[in-house]
Amino acid sequence: MTTKNAFTMAEVLITLAVIGIVAAVTIPSLITSYKKKVVETKLIKFYTNINEAIRLSEIDNGDKTTWDTFIDNTPEAKEQFYTQYFAKYLKTVKTDKANNNFILYFVDGSGMSMTFRERDYLYCIDAKSKYFSGDYSEFLGSNCFRFGFYPNLQETPACDKNYKDKGIEPYVPCYVTDDEGNTITFDETLLYKYASAAAKIIQLNDWKIPDDYPWKL
Repeated sequence: MTTKNAFTMAEVLITLAVIGIVAAVTIPSLITSYKKKVVETKLIKFYTNINEAIRLSEIDNGDKTTWDTFIDNTPEAKEQFYTQYFAKYLKTVKTDKANNNFILYFVDGSGMSMTFRERDYLYCIDAKSKYFSGDYSEFLGSNCFRFGFYPNLQETPACDKNYKDKGIEPYVPCYVTDDEGNTITFDETLLYKYASAAAKIIQLNDWKIPDDYPWKL
């Protein structure tokens, strides 16, 4: 006679319970790691592509510091600036006007909004971001990251440190106020305090999200 070996129901249930515990512990960590990798990959891709577009545009349109600026803060004026200086050199899926901004959609599912004249850009990892629909609850430091462009209209030594003679760089505030309401010059010790500087933190960490990154992705 031959004996058939089989798991008992108790053994099966115990095995499933162990698998469930391991999954519960590891899956959230894997999801977080994946989200971080997506953010890092798209950020460096955006930064590289748009600054390459600026470099190519300078060949045709002259040094960026001589580019026309505009006073009219409308989507149409932003579109005109984009058409003149960026359209030929950036690969976009489509463009749109919304919430007084001019928006670009990229093939990887991300998007960029020209938010204030020609100097401020908001790059969102997901082009379906609530920001683009006018819901500002999902804003800086999570799905969307702010960038600044030189030349800009706010030419101060504090701004020049981050933008002068450069292209589009992760944003840092020019001046901020301390706890007593006094105006102070922004420096790197304040990066973790202001969500608008969220992309700068990543850039300074070799485009890797640090373990102590203060905002939820």
